Order: sequence, then structure tokens, then C-alpha cells
Amino acid sequence: MNLILISLAVASIAITVTKSSLFSKFRKLVTWKLFRCPFCLSHWVAALLCFYYNIFNFVDIFAVVTLSSFSSYLLLFFLEKSDE
Repeated sequence: MNLILISLAVASIAITVTKSSLFSKFRKLVTWKLFRCPFCLSHWVAALLCFYYNIFNFVDIFAVVTLSSFSSYLLLFFLEKSDE
């Protein structure tokens, strides 16, 4: 699978879990910072998705984290702009 598609999926999952109202009750129950920080969560989601798709190269995993972080930043930027 293409690393760019995995990166977009990682960004979407990380933003949904850490920022959306859908998971707000879950975040209140769990006190780990991991579920409040999209960047932190993206590392774990990237590792899980890369291992699922048999990508065991750490350079590729961190490339996915970097691309997903950039995507997350853009997504959050435009979401905040739309709230104004």
C-alpha cells in the first residue's frame, strides 16, 4: 500500500480520536496524554498500520508519521478556520 495513503489514514485516525466529540467520553476516562495529542498517537497508529501492511522499515514508519503530522496540521488549521 502506498505510504501516502497510510499517512492520510494515520492523520485521520489521530485527529478523530484526539480531537473529535465522538471520542470525548473515552478521552475523559483515559488519562494518558497519548489520546489527547495527535502527534503522539500518530506514532502508534503508524506503527500498527505499517506492521499490518508488512512495512518493517523504521525509516518508512517515521516517513508516515512525518507525512501524517503535516496532514494533521493542515486539517486542524482548516477546521479552526471554519469555526471562526
